[in-house]
Amino acid sequence: MKKVIMLCLTIVALNSSSAWADDEWAHNCMYVETFGQGILYSLNYEYMFLPNMSGRIGFTAWQSTYFLFSNISTTQFIGGPIMANYFIGNDEHHLELGLGVLTGNVKTDRDETIFGKDVNGNEWVTVGTFTTGYRYQPKKGGFLFKIALTPLFNTHSFEWNTGMSIGGAF
Repeated sequence: MKKVIMLCLTIVALNSSSAWADDEWAHNCMYVETFGQGILYSLNYEYMFLPNMSGRIGFTAWQSTYFLFSNISTTQFIGGPIMANYFIGNDEHHLELGLGVLTGNVKTDRDETIFGKDVNGNEWVTVGTFTTGYRYQPKKGGFLFKIALTPLFNTHSFEWNTGMSIGGAF
């Protein structure tokens, strides 16, 4: 059985690599996303495994300070999204569907509820996320633009969110 699975995976890999060469798609994408999975922003790298599938990793670091009854409270987040994406469409216009997580370290100086989880001090937080939106990306690379619905969720909460990205594919 193990040999059959390895044979099937090899056939799929060979077929996808020949299809990939025929399409001559840009493999790499780098972009800045405002709001979206990074909450305020994220810097992202995406690799196109196939013309219609990619993996994404992003980075964000932000701090929120607010005043509450003459007390100052600060929350910091360092982390980023990790996503798998699927694209529907031809040429440069696509429906982007993605699924992944936003994971990172939250540091706060008071009791906070972050993504439905009670956080006090310094804790690691992971929440689920998905993407449904429009993506403009020319087949051979160049300017990239996307706008999407990017909610965050876990067993305790669901938060609607949207994001917009600009960058390039090469």
